[in-house]
Amino acid sequence: MRVGRVWVLAFAIGAIACGNDDGKSEAGVKMADAAMPHAGQRAQAGGGAGGGPAGAGGHVSGAPGSAGNDAAEPGGSGALDPDAALAPDGGQQDGDAGSDSGPVPELASGSFLALTYNVAGLPEGLSSSMPARFTPMIGPLLNGYDLVFLQESWQTPDPNPLAPLRGYHEILVATANHPHKTVPCEQPFGSDPRRPTALLCDGVNVFSRIPLETTTTHVAWSTCVDTDSDCLALKGFSMTRAQLAPDLPVHLYDLHMEAGISPEDDSARAGGIDQLLAFIGEQSQQTAIIVAGDFNLNTDAEPGASQLARLLELGALSDACSELSCEQPGSIDKLLYRSSDELELRAESWERESDVFVSSSGEPLSDHAPLAVRFSWSAKPAEP
Repeated sequence: MRVGRVWVLAFAIGAIACGNDDGKSEAGVKMADAAMPHAGQRAQAGGGAGGGPAGAGGHVSGAPGSAGNDAAEPGGSGALDPDAALAPDGGQQDGDAGSDSGPVPELASGSFLALTYNVAGLPEGLSSSMPARFTPMIGPLLNGYDLVFLQESWQTPDPNPLAPLRGYHEILVATANHPHKTVPCEQPFGSDPRRPTALLCDGVNVFSRIPLETTTTHVAWSTCVDTDSDCLALKGFSMTRAQLAPDLPVHLYDLHMEAGISPEDDSARAGGIDQLLAFIGEQSQQTAIIVAGDFNLNTDAEPGASQLARLLELGALSDACSELSCEQPGSIDKLLYRSSDELELRAESWERESDVFVSSSGEPLSDHAPLAVRFSWSAKPAEP
């Protein structure tokens, strides 16, 4: 979805007013050296994860400790022991399986419900939705999911030189009770030398009951085409490390790809896929991953179909929709995944949550339909 030009002009005025030349934010964003289910089906996963080395190739955002709300899910059992495996029903799993050679520890396994949702969070009047009205409704509904990938969710600057224009991400932070939330990247206001035209950051954020590391790497696409105002934001992807159980990591990628239908847009998306594949090869080569977001790929036609096929093949990824023979294989919102030598990931269900994310009068809460996929996971037995 395009970034509104009217807001862009307003942010340009605000950038002049506030300067913003120190490259830092209160949340701890810093510059890397390299360039650019239905609600009610819940599984609890709690605990914490320590910080680790940041990935290369973009901005790194983080804060000491979880950036989220420590409250437990309503009706749940509260935070779990981070050193315990997660059972399929979200509880802690323990016990031994017998064998002729003595007790054998039972392998860790479980499941979680993931959601990807472009929430159309541009300011009221510029968004194609009505975020001032709908965002407070979206936040509590996110609590029905264990792992949430958000796009177009921008934090209001503080101080905000453009009031009453604002973003809405902080409303979601306050109303979603996931204990782990990534720290939003800072609005650049034209200060990022990699893309001086960018006034907004990427708008991608993750909420989770699965323990997350406290740093997230943000990587902007290396090129953009301004046919849909994409150069006015640092659109790209983020990567956050998560831990399903001890020694069972999964890397979470949240992306928003180039919009537009021109040949130049097609070329920019192809370059973005190359960039994503290179980063995965460098940072996640031996790790299970989930890649979710707004791909802006028309996979019912070329070149979108071939571009997605290339990403799946070279990234060793599976498309949850294709694996489960879903009814909307051409949807631009997708959840892709792959296993590792230690961790098996399986997509168990694929659902459009259009009947969940609606107002009391039945209005969709965004111009995108949210997509939910239930994943099961299990530790693979060690090689003899």
